[in-house]
Amino acid sequence: MNEKRSNTVNSSYLNRLNKISVLRLIRNEGHISRAEIVKRTGLSAPTVTRISGDLIVKEKLVTMVGEGASSGGRRPKMLRFSSRENFVIGIELGTGYIRGALSDLDGKFIVELQVSTGSKGAGEKVMEQIGDIVDTLISRGGDKGAKVLGIGLAEAGSVNGQTAIIERPPVFNWKNVDIINGLKAYTQLPVFCDNVPRLIALGELWYGIGSRYRDFICVDINNGIGAGIIIEGKPFFGANGYAGELGWPIVDDEGNSIGTMEVPLGDGETLKSLDRAIGHLAICLDTLIKLFNPECIVLSGRPLRAKGGLRDRLENEVRKYSVANLSAGARFMGPSFGENAVLMGAFSLILDRVLDLEIGVT
Repeated sequence: MNEKRSNTVNSSYLNRLNKISVLRLIRNEGHISRAEIVKRTGLSAPTVTRISGDLIVKEKLVTMVGEGASSGGRRPKMLRFSSRENFVIGIELGTGYIRGALSDLDGKFIVELQVSTGSKGAGEKVMEQIGDIVDTLISRGGDKGAKVLGIGLAEAGSVNGQTAIIERPPVFNWKNVDIINGLKAYTQLPVFCDNVPRLIALGELWYGIGSRYRDFICVDINNGIGAGIIIEGKPFFGANGYAGELGWPIVDDEGNSIGTMEVPLGDGETLKSLDRAIGHLAICLDTLIKLFNPECIVLSGRPLRAKGGLRDRLENEVRKYSVANLSAGARFMGPSFGENAVLMGAFSLILDRVLDLEIGVT
């Protein structure tokens, strides 16, 4: 690469990084002036003017919204992220159902739809159903459906965080399914996929507790047990994209893992079995706390919403292993969005890429 081309590439890369920085700042602040962006980023006023102009006219991801208060002189023009003008579709592949929703980039539901599936649904049939849901949501969304930037898809099984290949789904009779490429036959929109625990964590990062906490772990207990890990405000995937597979650690000398332990909730189940399951899961949670030192743990999943105080019993069991100044500081809480936590995570898959300028309206 010659020097002239190298300088051009470096300049283009730096401009992109600066544009991403400005866009994320505008989104996080809600409303902000160019002068404040200059102060917060250290960029020059002409650079901020050029970047904000591109984000308004070219990317159409920023909107000018009037004037702010003045401390003397001309009142500043205020900018906001164009979240209400751009839309995303979230898809949740659940146990026997597919749930979809059309939302703006603020996570506000516009249209919602749910259909039934067989627990051993064939991959092609399920993808066809997803395609039908997407078409219906777009149709019912009217003019908003024409501005959908992408589809975020949440799957309950083991999903490779690098390739998005669904390797071990606990519901459908699938193995190593490339659902992103498979859906190209049913939609032209960009599709991004990850597993439920990581998406609950990503949804919390962008729409929930991420405004207050930068280090937290979301643990989801349903058909399987998994964790989504956020470190310093960023998702942690591990070297090969499998971080958070909480169901696989060995918990006793017989080689049993959390994934092989049943969490009984029916009336006929014995308290002894329940206590054993809670005890083993508590050990795994305590290990997570001691390894990552999170500010908080978010516990989600149907068993934790059932009557009987399972979440409180689990938290109390974890506290038995706590270490002063380490475990004691980790708060336990439920998901910010209840039964919508998974779809909020699916929306955030698209929001995250919009803010990185990987996808957009142009």
